Amino acid sequence: METILIKAFQIFAGLLGLSVLVFVHELGHFLLAKWNNVGVLEFSIGFGKTIWQKKINGTRYALRLIPLGGFVRMVGDDPRMLDPETKEDSERNLLEPVYEPEDKDEEALLNDESKWFLKKGYFAKASIVIAGPLFNVIFAWLLAFSMFFISGAHEPSDEPVVGKLIPGMPAEAAGLKAGDRILAIDGKAVSAFSEMSQIVKNSNEKELDIDLQRGEEKLNVILKPRLEDKEMALLEDRERRLLVGITVAPSEKVVKLSLSETFKTTNRLLYYVTSKTLKSLYLLVRGDISAKNISGPIEIIGQVGKSTSEGLGQTSFLLIFLSLTLAIMNLLPIPVLDGGHLLFFTIEAIKGSPMSLKTQSYANQVGLVLLLALMIFAVGNDIFKIFRVFS
Repeated sequence: METILIKAFQIFAGLLGLSVLVFVHELGHFLLAKWNNVGVLEFSIGFGKTIWQKKINGTRYALRLIPLGGFVRMVGDDPRMLDPETKEDSERNLLEPVYEPEDKDEEALLNDESKWFLKKGYFAKASIVIAGPLFNVIFAWLLAFSMFFISGAHEPSDEPVVGKLIPGMPAEAAGLKAGDRILAIDGKAVSAFSEMSQIVKNSNEKELDIDLQRGEEKLNVILKPRLEDKEMALLEDRERRLLVGITVAPSEKVVKLSLSETFKTTNRLLYYVTSKTLKSLYLLVRGDISAKNISGPIEIIGQVGKSTSEGLGQTSFLLIFLSLTLAIMNLLPIPVLDGGHLLFFTIEAIKGSPMSLKTQSYANQVGLVLLLALMIFAVGNDIFKIFRVFS
């Protein structure tokens, strides 16, 4: 029963974490729309059936049943509204209606063309589109800054103590656990993690006889190092190393950071995460990283939920990573994503006229198909990982 409650809490925490990131993203679009005097019909978190809603000044604020996304519905955001013939056909029911107002407030917003999104200038539209990803970046920065300023930073440790186990690696298979202290390797005493790493690195993939201490108990295990994944070595720009699959345990000593040190540490973290995310995408497109590494919402929710049992710091790091990833993915120049909209607006600004409805329709259909295919593939990866765990 306790295990079920823990799992339920982790799922709830994962959904909550994902919803926070979506809320931040959509809040960016919403606030910049309001700033640029664009009418907003609905600000919704989630998809599907509405479970709560409240209308304020003509805008509906809603929570929907499936908390895996969200949207801001703006007045005049459908290109068909700018085409008189299409609009007339829609009103004569020859096409699906552009948008049916639910009350007089919505009807007034729809009739006020000065508040139409697509009738705004290039910089107004671009700022509204970019605001979503930008707010995710700002959220990640503020979270990282707060974390470092309030909690400080752990001083690097060189104790020969197991921190985390890398899944699928020899240490995990041999039964090592976090907190185990390595005493000796092949009869030679070990006093530092770096010393142990050097022995593993120079082992030539030969089995290592390891003495360790777990609490009051002394144990002996045999580990055979193996080369790290080629993909990880590519990502870190290094030659493949021999590993047993453990990370150093974090030091218990925490160093308080000054304001300037917090600022620098925060910027270094965001630069590292952003650069590695961009490189991962590049290597993925080039075929150097397997598409099996793509995770979907099930895996993301699980990871966020699991991180709650590892402490607030681990959860914060994961949310920082996911928020930056969400920003980067949304800025890709793919139709239906923010980057795709920005690309369309830029092309229109250069050519001096809107793109044809047919071109936009085809592009959006292609973008939607690509996005759905990616989502199905990612969810498939998640399900495969679940079955692999229980097989």
